[in-house]
Amino acid sequence: MGSQERWHGLTGTERAKNLRGGTRNNDCSCPVFNKACTLADQYSSDMGLKMDAALQQREGAIDLRIRAPATDGCFDNWREAFGRTFLRLDVEPSGTVFSTDISLRALPGLGLGSITTSACSLTRTQDLLTDGQDDIGLVALLRGRGRARDRKGRDVDLRPGEAVFLRNGTEGAVDYTDDTQHLCFTIPQQALAPFISDLDAACMRAINAESGPLALLLRYAQIVVADDGVTREAGAAIARHVHDLAAMVMTGSPELAMALVDRGGRAAARLAAIKADIVSRLSDSTLSVTTVAARFAITPRYVARLFEQDGTTFTAFVLEQRLSRARSLLMDPNKSGQSISTLALASGFGDISYFNKRFRQRYSATPSDIREAARPEDG
Repeated sequence: MGSQERWHGLTGTERAKNLRGGTRNNDCSCPVFNKACTLADQYSSDMGLKMDAALQQREGAIDLRIRAPATDGCFDNWREAFGRTFLRLDVEPSGTVFSTDISLRALPGLGLGSITTSACSLTRTQDLLTDGQDDIGLVALLRGRGRARDRKGRDVDLRPGEAVFLRNGTEGAVDYTDDTQHLCFTIPQQALAPFISDLDAACMRAINAESGPLALLLRYAQIVVADDGVTREAGAAIARHVHDLAAMVMTGSPELAMALVDRGGRAAARLAAIKADIVSRLSDSTLSVTTVAARFAITPRYVARLFEQDGTTFTAFVLEQRLSRARSLLMDPNKSGQSISTLALASGFGDISYFNKRFRQRYSATPSDIREAARPEDG
């Protein structure tokens, strides 16, 4: 079935290569993408069109937000250029105003998206199948309600916390009955085929996020979508981890889960989630392996083992992140009026003597040296 969260070519095709060349100034070799960018820029600059639009491009990433009257000709232009031509979906709003906030990430062999949208139907029609894309889609609803439909007459109601696999190579639709937030994935069939004897039968079944692998997959995807600094090498590793987790979700097989854990996919995803959680809490004085383990409902020993398998320790990782945070703050001209001890505290260091010692060991310079070197030269 055709996923309503499908976007054309974000799974290793030439269009994905073009997207990776995208820049903030809309200098991209993909003509369809350029057309969508031009329209978004035009809409955001001309308030007389009564359509608010904002778009940013980075390497392998698109962030797009629009709000427009559903009957406005400007929306029709956007729907044609970005919906049908770029996303390869027919967008049909249910209300008088259509709004959406889309973040797409193109990785080698994987498309990821985080989407908030008003009530609408997103349809993969026969004429849109000419792109030849036959990947497997996964839609996970975080908020609101929806229903997936395919050409075989199968339909699946989706509530928050539920997901469904879809066939992108056949006609289908997803109807969102109210404002929704969801995550979407596109995964090449060949990444899942070795684990699934009948891919079609595995699709169009509601899966609850209480399933351990699905909950982990969704948390992992949210981290990746929010990260602007994923390199191509890291992206390839992330794609493999997502493929493994998706196979676990699709099969529900404990035996497969154990086999893939041995390959490191699930462990890598869990470690990435833990690291992101740590970075978001560096200033927390209670941050410890015990508190992190409690938040993830695992044992402190397991947390320690994950870091050991990554070639480091929990303590060393936290220290490195805090030192890096402190260094960034010291070099920030907007923080020049704050004392070094204040910035150290904001980075999670409660002992200024310990901070100074570790900082000198790490950067072969004192905090004052780093701050001074970052000051702009007069004249």
